[in-house]
Amino acid sequence: MQIRFENDVRFYKPGDDLVGTVYLQVTEDFKCKDLTMSIKGYEELDRFDSNHSSAFKTIIDKDFIVSKIDDAARPGKYQWPFKLKLPEDLKPSFLWID
Repeated sequence: MQIRFENDVRFYKPGDDLVGTVYLQVTEDFKCKDLTMSIKGYEELDRFDSNHSSAFKTIIDKDFIVSKIDDAARPGKYQWPFKLKLPEDLKPSFLWID
């Protein structure tokens, strides 16, 4: 399986669309219900002073259905375009160094 994003960006912001295509080469029959993409994001906070500390927590852990299949996938090459919107309440990324 291969996932290619059309957006030519290094960082995404809340509300941005993730646009791309999932490519899959199937070598033998298998049953499936749908193609799901999982989006996982984490935040990490490091303090570099005399009391160095770190905090790490999950900020998004969400599954998106890219395509309903509801059948057997036969051998062959498949592609599914997708467009997923990141939640508006997602925290943006930043890097601050003093």
